[in-house]
Amino acid sequence: MARTTRPCLSTIYFAAQPLDAHITALPETVTAGVPRRYTTFTWAEYKTAMYALRLSHNRLDLFHANATSGGS
Repeated sequence: MARTTRPCLSTIYFAAQPLDAHITALPETVTAGVPRRYTTFTWAEYKTAMYALRLSHNRLDLFHANATSGGS
């Protein structure tokens, strides 16, 4: 089980997915008490964001569930 009292760093790694592959939370990890943090996005959308922004920018912020309306 993850420790919630200590800061941690999580990284993402998607190894050469098809451009139309959907990246989303596993359904069993999303509950009323633990909502999804990010909307579903495709590998192509992530790659577009990755190459459009500086390295210091958190690309996942673009897909944060609170940053968009009606995310899936």
